Amino acid sequence: MRKKIILISIMGMILSFHSVCFALNSSETENIKKVEVTAQSQGQNLQKTAMPNTPNTTEASSLEAGKAKETTTVLNKAEKNSAGNNQKTEAEKIANFKYILMTENFPPFNYEENGKVTGIATEIIREMFRRLGMEDIPIKIMNWDKAYQITLEKPNTIIFSLTKISERKSKFKWVGPIATNYWYLFAKKQPAEKGNNNFIKISRLKDAEKYKIGVQEKGAICQYLQSKGFTNLVEAKTNELCAQNHLDGKVQLWGESELAVASLLRNLKKNPNIVRKVFKLRKHNLYIGFNINTPDSEIKEFQAVLDQMKNDGAYDKIVNKYYNRLYLETIKEGEVENVHPKEYTINN
Repeated sequence: MRKKIILISIMGMILSFHSVCFALNSSETENIKKVEVTAQSQGQNLQKTAMPNTPNTTEASSLEAGKAKETTTVLNKAEKNSAGNNQKTEAEKIANFKYILMTENFPPFNYEENGKVTGIATEIIREMFRRLGMEDIPIKIMNWDKAYQITLEKPNTIIFSLTKISERKSKFKWVGPIATNYWYLFAKKQPAEKGNNNFIKISRLKDAEKYKIGVQEKGAICQYLQSKGFTNLVEAKTNELCAQNHLDGKVQLWGESELAVASLLRNLKKNPNIVRKVFKLRKHNLYIGFNINTPDSEIKEFQAVLDQMKNDGAYDKIVNKYYNRLYLETIKEGEVENVHPKEYTINN
C-alpha cells in the first residue's frame, strides 16, 4: 500500500513537470511568432520608408504611356507649326519677290524633279538671277496656256522657255537665246515594206494634212501649223498628254521638239527609238519672255548677264551637265537657218 502511494506521487510529479514544459514551449512559440510578425511589420515599414511614392506596375505603365502621349502631342504640334512656318515663308518669298517666273513641264529644258524645278533653261535662269543678286528665286510650274496668258497680262511676269515666232514677237520682251530647239513631225516606227499602209512618208509639209497631228495647245508648233492652214490638229494641255496620245494611237503624227521627245519618252519608261523623224518642221531658238511693260533697262541688264555667262563658260557648263556632247548651240539671230544639229546622246 505504501509503495502504491509513493508510485502515484512520483507519477503526479512527472505529469506536473510535463505540464510546465508544455506551458514553457507554448510561450516560446508564441514569442517566436510575435518576433516574426514584428520583423515582417518592420520590413514593410522599411519598404514604405524607402519607396514612399512608388506605384504598382500597372500604375507605372499608365503613367509612362501618358507621358509618351503628351510628348508625341507636343512633337506633332511642333511639326505642324514648323510646316506652317515653311509654307508661310514660301508664300512670303513669292509675295516679296519682284518677278513671277512661270514655266511648264518641258524636259530637258524645264521640268520638276523631287519637288524642285530644274532643267537646262531653269539652271541658266537661276544663275542669271544669282549674278544679279537675286538668289533662291521662286518658280511656278503650270499649264503652258495659263502661264502664257498671265505673262501677257500682268507686269513683272516672266515665262520660259519661249520660242520667238513671228506671231509672238510684239507680245513680249525677249532675253536670249538660252537654247536651240529643233521641231519635227514624229511617227511610230513601222517596217517600210511594200504594201504597208501604216508606214508614213512625208516629202513636203502639205502631205501631213491627211494625218491627225498631236500638238500642245497654244504651243509654238501648234501656232506655227495653224498659221500654215492646218485644221487636223489634236491639241492637248501638256506635252506629256501629247506623248501619251501618240503612244495610244489617237494621232498618227506628233509635232514636238527633238530633245523634248527623247526626255518625255524616257519619263514614260519608253525607249526614244520607238519613234522616228518623219519631217523636219523648223529650227528655233528658245528665249526668256518678259511682260511687254518691263523696262528696257532691265531687259538690257538680263541680256548682259546671259552674254557674260556664255563668255565665261558658265553657260556651256550647265548645258554639258545634261548631255554627253554639246548639242544645244548659241547662235546669232541672223544665222538661225544655217546651223544644223550635232550628234548627241542623252545621259542615262
